[in-house]
Amino acid sequence: MKRSTQFFRHRQSSGIGWVLFLLVIIGCGGSGGAGSATTSATTGATASTGTTATGGSTSTTATTGTTASTGTTSTGGAQPQISFESVRDGNWEIYSMSTDGTTPVNLTNNSAMDMDPKWSHSAQKIAFQTDRDSGDTEIYSMNRDGSALTRLTNNLLFDGNPAWSPDGTKIAFTTGRDGGNKIMVMNADGTGQVKLTDNASFNYRPKWSTDGSKIIFSSNRTGTWQVFSMNADGSNQVNLSNTSTNDQLGEMSPDGTKVAFMSDRDGNWEIYTMSANGTGQTRLTNNAISDQCPSWSSDGTKIVYCGRPTLIDQIYIMNADGTSQTRLTNNTFGDAFPVWVW
Repeated sequence: MKRSTQFFRHRQSSGIGWVLFLLVIIGCGGSGGAGSATTSATTGATASTGTTATGGSTSTTATTGTTASTGTTSTGGAQPQISFESVRDGNWEIYSMSTDGTTPVNLTNNSAMDMDPKWSHSAQKIAFQTDRDSGDTEIYSMNRDGSALTRLTNNLLFDGNPAWSPDGTKIAFTTGRDGGNKIMVMNADGTGQVKLTDNASFNYRPKWSTDGSKIIFSSNRTGTWQVFSMNADGSNQVNLSNTSTNDQLGEMSPDGTKVAFMSDRDGNWEIYTMSANGTGQTRLTNNAISDQCPSWSSDGTKIVYCGRPTLIDQIYIMNADGTSQTRLTNNTFGDAFPVWVW
């Protein structure tokens, strides 16, 4: 699997036919888990807010690190601490594993495409996107063992890329409804859905700051992909990366001082960090392969990410300064979008 694709669909304003928007996230590619019953939540009303501003920064280059191989493909009983999506069983499923790459466990285990897992900060719940509802991508939540599967969105259009608020009461997500790709937020049970961005550009992959005051997201409103931040209510939208190249998939560090992101400014996708205000942009990886999809460890000392040693994505981990780059998965299919268990 070379890459993970996601489709955003909405009706044309003329009402004739369907328009299919394809957003390619470059490089990262029946019944619910554990035999549990599925329940469904209702959708809420939408309202818009938010303004746009820009911020500036400079770029410097830092460490390279080394790569070592480890990990297995067994299932087992060690306490999992990283979750990710994988196609190793023939279709995309949600897995968890230990931070050394051992004891991977399939949490969803069904014929649908289950992707993009996000852990609640209590580490008791996982939100993810799935096309198990007749091919329509919706957001579900489940317990950490795959039980208590619950549908949170119910629309004809794409709803995905869920992200928990630190207190576990809200989920931010990407939607294809209302004629574009926007960031919305809802209660953890799927109610009270509110629009945070409202423009004609693509806005996707929200991530909360650990104090709950900010949401980091990606947008192409400037003509290239950039990393933005906004207040949790959608106000004060600021371009943090502010370059002419493509920067995306930003995530704020647990202490709120840095943002990890991916950029193609040096010829291929690499992992960078910057200060929370967009300054001090520093390159962490420097490889011939693409490195993408960074996610911080809960203590801020590590970054887990996906790299492409061949045409297949694998999961890696490194120190927060870019040193000690270590490969965690090693199989003939794709493993992508790793996230740390908080």
